[in-house]
Amino acid sequence: MIKFKSIFLTLVLTVSFFACEQEQTEFKALPAPDMSSSSGESGSADFTKFVSIGGAYTAGFGDGGLLHSGLQPYSVGRMIAVQLAKAGGSSTFVQPDINSENGYFGAGDDGIAGTSDDEGRWFLSVSRSTGAQGISRAPGDFASVGTPYQGDMTAIQNFAVGKQTLGQFLVPNAAPYPVNPYFARFDASSGTVSSLAQMIGSGGTFFMAWLGAYDFLAHYARGGGDENVFPEPTAATVVGPQFEQAVQAMVAGNPTWKGVVGTVPDVLASPFFQLIDPTASIPLDATDDAATLGQLAQLAGAYNQTVDGFAAQSLITSTEAAMRKLSWSAGVNALLVFDADLTDLGPYWDGMVLANQITAAQRAMLEPYKQARMAKDGEIAPLLASTVIGNNVVEGDPTMGVWGVSAPLPDVYFLTGSEVDLS
Repeated sequence: MIKFKSIFLTLVLTVSFFACEQEQTEFKALPAPDMSSSSGESGSADFTKFVSIGGAYTAGFGDGGLLHSGLQPYSVGRMIAVQLAKAGGSSTFVQPDINSENGYFGAGDDGIAGTSDDEGRWFLSVSRSTGAQGISRAPGDFASVGTPYQGDMTAIQNFAVGKQTLGQFLVPNAAPYPVNPYFARFDASSGTVSSLAQMIGSGGTFFMAWLGAYDFLAHYARGGGDENVFPEPTAATVVGPQFEQAVQAMVAGNPTWKGVVGTVPDVLASPFFQLIDPTASIPLDATDDAATLGQLAQLAGAYNQTVDGFAAQSLITSTEAAMRKLSWSAGVNALLVFDADLTDLGPYWDGMVLANQITAAQRAMLEPYKQARMAKDGEIAPLLASTVIGNNVVEGDPTMGVWGVSAPLPDVYFLTGSEVDLS
């Protein structure tokens, strides 16, 4: 085994939280489209009863949840209905209104829905003292999701359901399938008929279906790694056949109506996945962060020496060794991230413990770095990563590491190059 210098053992650093200077951005209003036309032509289409089905946008999600205040009334389904009304369509479009100001995003830290730490709508917060920007959440309103829609469920025209995969639109909202509370609240069948089948049987004369985006969004938003919950949405084997099944059901179920079918957009091109640059997310000032830079240089030197040693023993390739090298300097720096595709160095460090080259306590210090490297161009840190980047791993104790700086950003907050490219 390689002999390692003592510098290698000092890997748990006291890294202070540092402020980020935000670049000032000037926002310019886009010219409003001309919506003055009061009439239109329907051609051979019959817009008498328009119905829609799809995901979050079609349902009217916004700010991270389904809420009535200024958002659900502007669902994609309703906006299209308003335009079709100018060409002979009905002026009425019935949605299962949520009637909630904050909506419901999910359970809080306790993991239990319906408690005081439930999370609701997201909003941008700015510190009055430092000007630092961040994402905050209003208290969640779980009751709004758990309470059945009070209107006439048989009159509903918008069957869109947020947070639902394409496959879930094809089956009843009941066990053994995952039950979606956003659909359960307006499911007129009480879990016996799928949302797609209910839309087909609603008596519509014209439809819009925009399905499949959540399969990709849910997979990517969780770092592309939770295969048990949201497996890789391979178009050829999963989404494609389900999409074809949905279209065939709509055609066969109502031979006389017409409609439009939306395709899955490039989910990764959305701001949710593009706002953060993982190669330039950690600003370090040569003067203000001199101590931090010194500590990070110590970490990089020790880790890089170890990686080179393992490469010299052919335990990892020289290519992987080069990819794993850590480096920080004054200016903007890349995130330190976890990459499951890297060789797990843990067993080699365990061997060093058995050889009495390092102690068990020192081995424990190395654990976070067993599959660590710097982020590269073309990789993605979703917006949710901003809630942890720069935060202490252990609240109030920077000696235990800082996420994305001295502690690798967990896989759930990062998309590696191989996860971005599903082809």
